[in-house]
Amino acid sequence: MKIRYLAAAVLLALAVLPSLEAQAKKRLAILPFSGGQAQDGETISILLSNQRTLLDAFTVQPRNSAIDRIMGEQQFQRQSGLINSDAISAIGKLNTADLVVSGYIARLGSTNLLIISIVDVTEIQQIAGVYQTYRSIEEVRGLLPNLSQRLVEASKKEYRNLLGLAVPSFTVPPNVNANDAMVLAQILATEIVNLGRYAVFPRNNSVDDVLREHQFQRSGQTSGAMALGTSRSIDYILSSSVMGLGRMNLFSAQILSIERGEMIVGADREYQDISDGLNKNLMREIAGELIGARVSSASTPTAQPSANSQSTNSIMLSNAGWQINKDTASTVNINIGREYIDGQERDVLNLEINLARGDAKWAGVARWEEILIQQLRAASGVRLKVLGDGKTWALTVPMSETSQDGNIHYGNISTQKGKVVEVNIPFSQLKQPSWGKKVTFNKNNITGLGIQRTTAQGAGTATIKVFDIEIY
Repeated sequence: MKIRYLAAAVLLALAVLPSLEAQAKKRLAILPFSGGQAQDGETISILLSNQRTLLDAFTVQPRNSAIDRIMGEQQFQRQSGLINSDAISAIGKLNTADLVVSGYIARLGSTNLLIISIVDVTEIQQIAGVYQTYRSIEEVRGLLPNLSQRLVEASKKEYRNLLGLAVPSFTVPPNVNANDAMVLAQILATEIVNLGRYAVFPRNNSVDDVLREHQFQRSGQTSGAMALGTSRSIDYILSSSVMGLGRMNLFSAQILSIERGEMIVGADREYQDISDGLNKNLMREIAGELIGARVSSASTPTAQPSANSQSTNSIMLSNAGWQINKDTASTVNINIGREYIDGQERDVLNLEINLARGDAKWAGVARWEEILIQQLRAASGVRLKVLGDGKTWALTVPMSETSQDGNIHYGNISTQKGKVVEVNIPFSQLKQPSWGKKVTFNKNNITGLGIQRTTAQGAGTATIKVFDIEIY
């Protein structure tokens, strides 16, 4: 008898598992693609719906002619009485979507381009995107399996609790096509999304498709209720332009703080043809410079994460981020590059100092940009890996109260000569040196982050390699 009950329980569990798995999947609506000729957009959306990679990762809900057939079948079942009312809701039931795929068949200069974005329908936030060039529209069918895989991988990134960035279309002079400006903005938005540093809220044609999806879900044609409309605050805006300087053509972009009305960071690139934004990866380069990330120079745009990709909260290592911070007598040499450590290629911050003798001497590097400060103020600590010469360094966390006398809060970084050491410094364990003003640590007043040695750690030369820095 017990064996029979056990067997029944096993069978019940096996029956329930698929339904639980389906419930765990996010619901993905695939809209007909915009642009293209005749039925191209409808056809591509149907072909994309057929991709096994997407079907395995999401509960896929078509928003094309297939939906008409489902709704027609539902109406037939209601009118014919062939199925009772309890069963009707379980057959062909259309739930509101969590995510929406919006695609665009575009042309930039002489280049054909397919852009695909996944947008969180509740926030109108782009969480993933890919784009791909092609020669003829017939080639797109063969590109979809790879594009689907890239979309799934990109959508796995954590995108909650990031600072909000609005990305409107480029500002262009009269001689530049407005459609080109929109395409450039979509490419740039996709590159920024896939770097994982901002919650990106695009302001381009793809959003129109998502807003129509909002109206569709409100219309009662789908079952269930859903709160629509973004509740997210937008912290920054990306201001992008196509402009001229004499005979020179330039792409330019700046990230602006909405609250303070000031520029945080900017980047620009010269171009010969508008399609250089894509073909020469200028949008990718601009995105990398704005975020402070090292980007690939590969000619074909991809959104695939590398084996060395960092988490959302990792501090990107770039020569533009870390600044020398020292007294007038000490010296600092800094270099950031790719190195193999423990058999893995990494971005590494190499720091070599010569700390002068005497009181109140310090030498190292620091970062003070606003984006990092906001991350630190929302965090509980910092972890990193180091390879040093056996000497002690300090991770410094300055606050506005300690900016005048240098009495910053810090945590020790103890190195072992020739050996990688993992360092974890919770903010709760930070302390102050013996001199200067004593203040209670308040992460809401953090003004930066540094790595240095001071008189307390001893004068002379010291070297350290720092990598895998992460805020948590």
